[in-house]
Amino acid sequence: MANKGVNRPLAAIYAQALYEAARGVNSQAQVAEELTGIKAMLHKDPSIGIFLESPTISFEDKRKVIENAFKSYSPVTCNFLLVIAERGRSTMLDQIVDAYVDYANKMANIATVEVHSARPLDQDEREKVVAVMKGKLNKSITLSERVNPDLIGGVVLVHEDKMWDGSLRRTLDDAIKTMESIKTNAVKWSE
Repeated sequence: MANKGVNRPLAAIYAQALYEAARGVNSQAQVAEELTGIKAMLHKDPSIGIFLESPTISFEDKRKVIENAFKSYSPVTCNFLLVIAERGRSTMLDQIVDAYVDYANKMANIATVEVHSARPLDQDEREKVVAVMKGKLNKSITLSERVNPDLIGGVVLVHEDKMWDGSLRRTLDDAIKTMESIKTNAVKWSE
């Protein structure tokens, strides 16, 4: 959806208010699951986002569609969709969903760690990464995996503003920099 990254502070406010509403009826996890499903649905079918964002469609028409399309969702999620449609904040839905998931994880003492690797990790490797990061962060860990063949081997772990780079690419780059820094006159060439 539009405006990615523009209204992060406002998205965080909506996300925290939504979390508190969900917590009031003990449905934080259900709301998180519903929101991530809605976000995936919007990415799969952009016409839904266009409908929600359109200023030419009345709020009453949007209300009817939302109440009908999301009647199996929790009342908290439905009310949230109605609020952002009424206030013209549908363009922020992606940001609000991300902020909600981040806030819910923070409240549950869960850290999301991005794992960049040259190939998909196997289950044993995932478990080792989770164990290492659980020890470092003292939190429960969820992994977000990304495959990047340029890394050649090893992994790069990212959590918030911290990065642990154990990739073969970094090791090779460091070795090349070290070799380049050696003065050529210090090297004895043999013939």
